[in-house]
Amino acid sequence: MYAALKEDFYFAENRYIGGVLPVEDPEADRQSVVEFLKNHPDFVSADDPLKASKQVRGIYLPGRVRYIYYENGKYKDHRDERKDHGQ
Repeated sequence: MYAALKEDFYFAENRYIGGVLPVEDPEADRQSVVEFLKNHPDFVSADDPLKASKQVRGIYLPGRVRYIYYENGKYKDHRDERKDHGQ
């Protein structure tokens, strides 16, 4: 049920509204977020991707992973990484 609600929300809104689903997907581990930040320095400018990863949440959706960036607990931006086309 969690996966179905998560998918419905993200595809219907195509955005993240801070506070609605402030959870990190347990399937998206911290290292995958760090790797994403290393490969996409324009998403969150930081000298230390591990430290910056504390402000980014990874959510698995069918065919993609959505990375959500928070600053001071508020939504700032998100980016999708698709499995089929890279981005």
